Amino acid sequence: MTWRPQYRCSKFRHVFGKAATKENCFDGVPITRSVQDNNFCAVNPRFLAVITECGGGGAFLVFSLHHTGKLDPHHPRVSGHRGNVLDIKWNPFNDYCIASCSEDTTVCTHTHTHIQSDLKIHKKTVKPVNPNPLVTANLLNTDETKQQKKEKMSFLLSLFSSNVSCLGLQVKVWEIPPHGVMKNVTVPWKDLQGHSRRVSLVEWHPTANNILFSTGYDYQVMIWNLDSPEQVIKNPVRTITQHSDVVLSMSFNTDGSLLATTCKDRKVRLMESRTGNLLQEGNSKTHKASKVLVLGNMKMLVTTGTSRWNERQIALWDQEDLSVPLLAENLDGSSGVLFPFYDPDTHMLYLAGKGDGNIRYYEISSEKPYIHYLTDYRSLLPQKGMAAMPKRGLDVSSCEVFRFYKLVTIKSLIEPVSMIVPRRSESYQEDIYPMTASNRPALTAEEWLGGIDKGPVLMSLKPGSQLPESHSEMKGLANSTDTRRSQSRPGMLPLAYIQDRPETKDAKEAAGRADDGRISLTNGEDLALCSPPKTENELRQKFHKQQEEIRRLRELLGQRDVRIKQLELEIKNIKNSQPA
Repeated sequence: MTWRPQYRCSKFRHVFGKAATKENCFDGVPITRSVQDNNFCAVNPRFLAVITECGGGGAFLVFSLHHTGKLDPHHPRVSGHRGNVLDIKWNPFNDYCIASCSEDTTVCTHTHTHIQSDLKIHKKTVKPVNPNPLVTANLLNTDETKQQKKEKMSFLLSLFSSNVSCLGLQVKVWEIPPHGVMKNVTVPWKDLQGHSRRVSLVEWHPTANNILFSTGYDYQVMIWNLDSPEQVIKNPVRTITQHSDVVLSMSFNTDGSLLATTCKDRKVRLMESRTGNLLQEGNSKTHKASKVLVLGNMKMLVTTGTSRWNERQIALWDQEDLSVPLLAENLDGSSGVLFPFYDPDTHMLYLAGKGDGNIRYYEISSEKPYIHYLTDYRSLLPQKGMAAMPKRGLDVSSCEVFRFYKLVTIKSLIEPVSMIVPRRSESYQEDIYPMTASNRPALTAEEWLGGIDKGPVLMSLKPGSQLPESHSEMKGLANSTDTRRSQSRPGMLPLAYIQDRPETKDAKEAAGRADDGRISLTNGEDLALCSPPKTENELRQKFHKQQEEIRRLRELLGQRDVRIKQLELEIKNIKNSQPA
């Protein structure tokens, strides 16, 4: 009988999570108290955005990743929404463009004719009013029939209840100045108006530039082309109407040709993202899915949800047949939703529970049993939401393969958590960093709408390698260099001020010296756009980081010297061993 190892051999079996020190966390962040099952934050290699709690409408914060420590309570906000912000997503091809959606509560006009005539004097949106018993009594103390009083009372109850009021929501797309938000930003770059009820999710297409998907409580998924010249876009290019209830999550495959969704009606759907044609539909009686992810090109889906007995559960589905899941595994009895994160380069799946402090991670394979448990990261601080850093923003010198930004509401804290593969050597590890998706789009919006599908443009994470410059940075965000647009928006810096900045001049000189018009990043940081330290704490952090880099370079030089001496000794021995 042949012997088989008890554990599956994997280079990621010993991956461990490492939380950042308090000096490298973001403290004093007023995180939103919304109960929506979203992540409430988004991150890219330059900025971190988080939905915040505020009065008088919805807002979110945007600040540089280098400005760690205590957050200024008067930090400028992006506050153009009138309702609570529900979701935010960074453009994968432009680090200065972010999409957001929120809810705006208005009063619906009912079908009663006599009540409609009373509301015609309002020319603007009517806000919810507080019920006043004296006013209510005066309105009902008239010479009307019993039926008319009953109808008016029914209307007043619906008027006073914010839960029954109509919800009109808009999707907004914002452009962030290169040096961050210096003033409150209230005017978006694009205003997308088409949903009849509040929008709960937004998602960017993974390969096509300026294609945005949105869905809300009107059960529709709308596709927007942001290359349209209008600032206010009222008509989407496509509308997908395959759902009979609220869409809970959306996920694309690698080239963006397929869209997977989970719905409140317990069904998992797979459809063509461009046309909305339904390809597969599944409804398991033993699994109620809440979140879904397409596992890259493995032709499988993974969903998280609950079992028949309300246990948290993970399920794996065959992309070609959604009638029955390939695998369903119960995890625990907690009530918080499970947020799944998938790394297609390492085939690792991370599960972070809302209200939990731990993060489970698995390795996915195409053969049974498909899901292989590795280990979990444990913490005493519960998370409300999580954001994942794109691969191009990771620190490859420390063998970091994934990085979370964890929202800790009880401490008003955002804590980075790095997933690290333990390696003795500090040199670049090519086996754990294959070619990955870059920040250059593979298609334009017109090409994708015309029926073309392409995989992502790949790049190497090796230090010193040439990274492709993003499409939006080469051409500008919809001609954002127009001085009239810059001067007409609150919170946007004038173009002359940006051009006169020394950092901008240095970046232009570096771009001029490059032969192919590309930029170089070091550990995910663009040195040309890295702002100088403003406080003593930031200066100290920069100093220690520089000292650490110098120490690593000295160690590397020492290793090279030892290797050179060994080679010289070998050459000398070879010469001495040869006969005269």
